[in-house]
Amino acid sequence: MGNRFQDIVKIENEVKKGAISPVYFFYGDEPYFIEKMSKLIIDTVINEETKDFNRDILSGEETTGDDIVSIASSFPMMAEKRVILVKNIQKLSNSGKKKIEQYIDNPNESSVLILNAGKINIKTSFYQKLKKKCSSFESPQLYENEARAWVIKRFKKESKTISTEGASFIVQLTGTSQWALSNEIEKILLFTGNLEKIGVNEIAGVVGHSRNYNVWELTESVFNKKIDKSIEIFNHIIKNNNSSAVGLIANLSERAFVLLKIRSLKEKGANNQTISKSIPMWPFLMKRCFVQASSFTKNNLIKIIDTLLKADIALKTGRYDKQTIIILAINGIIRGEDVPL
Repeated sequence: MGNRFQDIVKIENEVKKGAISPVYFFYGDEPYFIEKMSKLIIDTVINEETKDFNRDILSGEETTGDDIVSIASSFPMMAEKRVILVKNIQKLSNSGKKKIEQYIDNPNESSVLILNAGKINIKTSFYQKLKKKCSSFESPQLYENEARAWVIKRFKKESKTISTEGASFIVQLTGTSQWALSNEIEKILLFTGNLEKIGVNEIAGVVGHSRNYNVWELTESVFNKKIDKSIEIFNHIIKNNNSSAVGLIANLSERAFVLLKIRSLKEKGANNQTISKSIPMWPFLMKRCFVQASSFTKNNLIKIIDTLLKADIALKTGRYDKQTIIILAINGIIRGEDVPL
């Protein structure tokens, strides 16, 4: 998946070879890699028989630096090493962080301390020291093309085949969070059983009915002019990091261009069958687009595309915060109003 993930791959390979560091520091927007690597280290270091004695799981908001250092400095029971996993290290007090800084200067070689953090300002001195002293990686959310490739690879691992269109559909429905994608793929695998080739219809039958708050539902809700539902879905998506704001605008823009093409062709006298042949889209989605296109004039859609272009520029220039920009854009689409972007 590119250079952004080289540190993750490097540490994973080291752990599998038994080269264990005394302190790890994992951070970033995507919990999937953080959880996966933490579990790999725990399962590699500790025997199942002694896990209850040599595994401690703590949380930054519920513990202290003294407690963490005390446990990490103690010796394992009936084993070579013990593991201390501390989640949300960013919520540890400043004095607690000082204790961690002191510990990592001379860590206990019979302990493995795993420090996990979510979204942080990596430039602060505490995190810079962790990066310098510990085995560390940033866990970024996937780009859409990376997410599609990962979905295809995940199905291949299960001896199943999924097309690029099918993988794109899952990403559109679910977002690029690898944690969310993994959960949805597990559902699809469960419901499709021994079926070797997974198509769009199978995906829609599982994912479409199992999630209510995703990019797909947002796009549908916006162009069906359901403003309260659209705002509700958007707030949920942002809260759970299921998609980037730029990605949301891209999806809304893609739908707006499709609807504009439908309106333009209809004005030229084309029927639905002719239009369907000129727009590469799944039949069930094409039907939805025909209904949505009837709710907008050609001029409405041109104005909507202009609004979304302004929103994209505003996001990339940081003119407003992303939540304000998206909500303004949604209002502009549904109510047909000029928005200050």
